[in-house]
Amino acid sequence: MHKLAVLSARERRQIIDGFVDRVFAGVEDEDALVIAGFMREIPTTLPDEPTAVQVDAWVELAELVSDPDFEAVLRAVIEHGEPHNRIEFGLAIRPLVLEHAGRAVDSEIAPGSEAGA
Repeated sequence: MHKLAVLSARERRQIIDGFVDRVFAGVEDEDALVIAGFMREIPTTLPDEPTAVQVDAWVELAELVSDPDFEAVLRAVIEHGEPHNRIEFGLAIRPLVLEHAGRAVDSEIAPGSEAGA
């Protein structure tokens, strides 16, 4: 955890961008590329003295995007997903997800908790 916490924002950005580059390599579908752009918006900065929760979140994210099985599943979704209305659905649901997830983060609701469900 300490190693991840001391990574620079640039190094954390490389973790995310490398994942997005691998998953979306060769993809020409415009809707999928919009999602890739959303994924590249993941913030990579941490405060000078991050909390344990912030470091834990980055560790979890780094583990997820380093998991070849997760990468393969996401790639399969991109290659074989339903092509109709994806972007409209994504654009419509994104503000709602950000609103609810943001509220949960602000309230320190654990994702695995009853309230998180």
